[in-house]
Amino acid sequence: MFFRLLALIIVLTSVSVAEIALQKQTLAQKRQVSQLFQQLDILDTERAKLFLVTQELGAAPILHSELVRSYRDQETRSASRLPQHQSRR
Repeated sequence: MFFRLLALIIVLTSVSVAEIALQKQTLAQKRQVSQLFQQLDILDTERAKLFLVTQELGAAPILHSELVRSYRDQETRSASRLPQHQSRR
C-alpha cells in the first residue's frame, strides 16, 4: 500500500513538473513572438519614414525633368507657330 501511494506521488509530481516546464516554454515562446511583433512594428515605421525620405529626395529631379520637358514643349510649340520665311530667288 505504501508503494502505491509513493508511486502515485511520484507520478503526480512528475506530471506537475512537466506541466510547469511546458508552461515556461510556452510563455517564453509567447514573449519571443511579442518581441518579434514589436520589432516588426518598429521596422515598419522605419520603412515608412525612409520611403517618405526617398520620395522627398526623388521629387526634385523628377520635378526638374518635368519642368525642362514642359519648357522644351513650349519652345517647340511657339517655334511652330512662327511663320516660316522662305526666300525666293
